Amino acid sequence: MFGPEATARINRATAAVKQRLGLEFGSSSPLLNIVFATETFVGEYARRRPQTFLVGPSMPGSARVDEPARSDFPWHELPRERPIVFVSYGTQLASDGRILRIIAEAAAPLGVKLVVAAKNITADQLPGDVLVVPYVPQLELLARAAACVTHGGGNTVNEALYYGVPMIVDPIAWEQPVQAYFVEKSGVGISMRGRDQTVEEWRRALTDLLAPSSSFRERARVVGDSYKHHDGASEAARLLVKLANGDTLA
Repeated sequence: MFGPEATARINRATAAVKQRLGLEFGSSSPLLNIVFATETFVGEYARRRPQTFLVGPSMPGSARVDEPARSDFPWHELPRERPIVFVSYGTQLASDGRILRIIAEAAAPLGVKLVVAAKNITADQLPGDVLVVPYVPQLELLARAAACVTHGGGNTVNEALYYGVPMIVDPIAWEQPVQAYFVEKSGVGISMRGRDQTVEEWRRALTDLLAPSSSFRERARVVGDSYKHHDGASEAARLLVKLANGDTLA
């Protein structure tokens, strides 16, 4: 897990490498740019950039290698009738206990089961009906989740959208603010400022996502349907082969 100081060092090192190679942040390749999304999610933004292709999501063909075996997860602790809210701040950036307590307190009176992926806190340190595990079989859990709270990492956003799960994005670094922007702009979720916002603000956001008539849920379903009609990994491979052969990209 990386703390703020380590993250800052990584960002400085990355910037130095880009400068040495003559690259600019956000610059496009004149040959090929692949975006693992659909226009339903990012709109026309990517289409306006030269040599940019929206290929759809890249989904694993089987369980992700960074996940535990399905049998290791306590599925029996998940309710059948009540909503499940999945909270994950990823495997590279540590979520501190304070933000998890804010989220748990916000969710406590909403009648949900909060499933938190974290190594630095235990369920008895959080209010409400909470299950804390160090890792989860994320694909299978998202298939059952009513909402997701995430830092906005590419894998979690990609997989939540595939399953039509609305989300709250609390970005920390790297590509996450960009993901948060498109999550909010496309209407599939809400961008939050983490610890800068109150329990009441978090509770309102969760309530909006979980409402039966939630527009966020409906938009997430629409994006999810578009994702299920595309195989991003195969399309990316096809484009790369065409580029290597000198063929016209289309």
